[in-house]
Amino acid sequence: MLFVERSFLATKPWIDFTQEMWLGEHAGEWSPMERLLDIMTLASDLCVRVMEYTHSNGKSSSEDEILRTLATFAEEGHRLRSDLYSWEEMAQIWPSSTKYNHQMMIAWVFYPAISIYLSGIYDYDRIWEASGITTPGLPRTEVQQNVGKILDRTALALKGTNVTALVFLFPLRIAGARVTTVEEQENIRTLLAQISCSFSVANAISSDLGEVWADPVPRLVTTA
Repeated sequence: MLFVERSFLATKPWIDFTQEMWLGEHAGEWSPMERLLDIMTLASDLCVRVMEYTHSNGKSSSEDEILRTLATFAEEGHRLRSDLYSWEEMAQIWPSSTKYNHQMMIAWVFYPAISIYLSGIYDYDRIWEASGITTPGLPRTEVQQNVGKILDRTALALKGTNVTALVFLFPLRIAGARVTTVEEQENIRTLLAQISCSFSVANAISSDLGEVWADPVPRLVTTA
């Protein structure tokens, strides 16, 4: 669901275009979900670039050059973390309406998932710890809190809305990579089984997570 290669959606011309669109004739259709999707796109693009660099660094760069590049990636992540916190503050005071209630319910499922995803860019590669650079990674306790929010809010959304259940595969895949208990695993399996009644692709996500849970070595989630 997230990009495994660079996307035009994260380029400046496209971002400028969408900003102009929402400030123009489509301003009345804007909701916080639009901003959250922008942040998700930028986080995904950052993940691709970080992985490409960390998998190839050292071949032609000096140690100082590597540290400068890593610091730049970390700064970009901190900006996105700040954007997420700003989004949360805005979304909490966004006026409720029938038109946007379901959309915001989805947004509140995506918010903790994107937060975990952003943290995951820096959590699994030892290069960050070795560099001594401060990253926007989350403490484990906060990651687990976000996992709980994803599971609770997804269950509520599946029960209380008629939106396509397909949209919840991304947050469930992200949460699945960070569960710490068998109970959480079973919870995710149950939610995916519910989604699979309409979308068989949920079975593939469930199988993929089964492999993740059987692997004692944590893996960075780049797709969901």
